[in-house]
Amino acid sequence: MSKPSTSQNAADIAGTAPNEVKQRIADVLAMGGSGFGSVLEGNLDVKEVSIGGNAEEPSKKEARIVCESVVEENMLNIGRTLHGGFVALYIDVCGTFPLIALPGLSGVTLNLNVSYHSPAKLGDKLRIITTTLSNGARVLSTRGEIWNITTKRLVASGVHIKMEPSAPKL
Repeated sequence: MSKPSTSQNAADIAGTAPNEVKQRIADVLAMGGSGFGSVLEGNLDVKEVSIGGNAEEPSKKEARIVCESVVEENMLNIGRTLHGGFVALYIDVCGTFPLIALPGLSGVTLNLNVSYHSPAKLGDKLRIITTTLSNGARVLSTRGEIWNITTKRLVASGVHIKMEPSAPKL
């Protein structure tokens, strides 16, 4: 079962981002809740938060977030491997962090595309690496990869597209 949710200390998180950005992501992760995503509470550690120039377009900022997690019993499918729904949850949750790291928006999910490459089993340690693709005024996107540290195999990859919703009409 997951350990109690507490916010990580920014000083313990590697990367080039300022400590206030690292702390913002750690605090969002620790917010908790009672929904489907709460299963990740206490089982998702932020390891790196970096912000730098995009290699192809240096004037644009790019955020890179690295998290780690361990496959637990309540994450398994009937075949005793990591359930695809949890894989998508990792791409969704961790794919939002690079957008939170850059000033501004985090949006709502418009599209989540996940490709599954290999299974992960109970106790396997995972590394989730997510980076920004675009951070526009209305549409935002990130890409993510989930690596099995235990087996050194790519578990899944995905693209997460989000949008800033329009203000409600009164």
